[in-house]
Amino acid sequence: MHPHLARLITYLCCGAFALLLPACHRAPPPRPARAVPVVPGSASAAAELVALPSASAARPSPAASSSAASSQAHSDPEASDAATIQRAVGAARRLVQQHRYGDAVDAFDPALGGSEPDTRALSERGYVRMRYVPNSDDEAFDDFWFASVGHGDAAAHAEAWYNLGQLETRRGHLEAARAAFARSLALNPTPAASRALGTRSGCVARVEHDGAPDASLVTGWSAICQAIGRCEGETADSEARARSCVTTSYSAADPETPHGCKSAPPWTSTHDYLLYNWREDFIAPAAHGKTLVVSAAVGGWPAHYQAQRGVAYELHDQIVQARIDRMDMHAAQGHVEDGIGWSSPTEQSYSYFDLDSGALLAVVIVLDQDRLTLALDSKKRVVHVAGPTCGGSVTLAGNARYSP
Repeated sequence: MHPHLARLITYLCCGAFALLLPACHRAPPPRPARAVPVVPGSASAAAELVALPSASAARPSPAASSSAASSQAHSDPEASDAATIQRAVGAARRLVQQHRYGDAVDAFDPALGGSEPDTRALSERGYVRMRYVPNSDDEAFDDFWFASVGHGDAAAHAEAWYNLGQLETRRGHLEAARAAFARSLALNPTPAASRALGTRSGCVARVEHDGAPDASLVTGWSAICQAIGRCEGETADSEARARSCVTTSYSAADPETPHGCKSAPPWTSTHDYLLYNWREDFIAPAAHGKTLVVSAAVGGWPAHYQAQRGVAYELHDQIVQARIDRMDMHAAQGHVEDGIGWSSPTEQSYSYFDLDSGALLAVVIVLDQDRLTLALDSKKRVVHVAGPTCGGSVTLAGNARYSP
């Protein structure tokens, strides 16, 4: 049995029993089956950046190449064969020529039935959505995102990242677009990717300033309890502390275990478990009698295609680091009911907060497949980034940027 199928059937079975037996316990979120290697490429071209490349530059290759299609001969019993993929892609292209764009999107379905999607077919469907179908940017994003680790060679993955870069440019997400073009160029150094990246950094790490976990700087246990959603209104300190300082049993039937935050700070609280999802909070005393509370939703249920998220908190001097690992899930075409689904890249988001002010200093985002290392120098307030495409640092400040 294919490992994806076996893993998701296991979750389905546990989920089914959970409806009858509330004590069905959480299984650890699975890791992605494989990582796509990054091949370093040149990003030295200094062509002027084009806000949105022309259709000719953006258009996928003229055929869903026979090499990519023939590479479908792998062990997934649910996967479409090479001939089916070619027929589906060919039919979709003919429908595009007839301006039947909605029908063209549907025509890709026979090529996308496996637990690992065909990268070129999925990327081309995303392109049709992005270019021809109004109000389909979210669906196009999902196609490119999952295509980037689908079944295909480096050139096919590079095409998915290039298309994603175009979409993110159009949406105004310029840093995400830059990182996507950088990945495309690293995987397959084409002139189109080089022009799109222009003179910007070829490092695939992103530096953002939002999208972090929730953070609150508060005073007193009642406010802490309210910040993590365990109290409504003013609550006596002893009760608020008891409600705030707990450990989930990872069971819908068993109560949380109170720990009272009696050990030396900082403290972690996990609570509100429900079907493989829960909340995890980091509680750290700050200056002037205040407390910084950082909260994140974690967990996930692959059998129902819920995104899987894990969080790890660390305190380094006066900097709180919150690392969130996220892997999205999507049902394979025609398999909404049986648990056969796709896994996205695993995104690692490092958010850095100033302990005493609660300010978000920067968010540095990388992927498992990037093979990058991040090292925090808390004294100098710098994050050093190193790997095949990067060799520089991010200064932790409100206007943080990557510097080679």
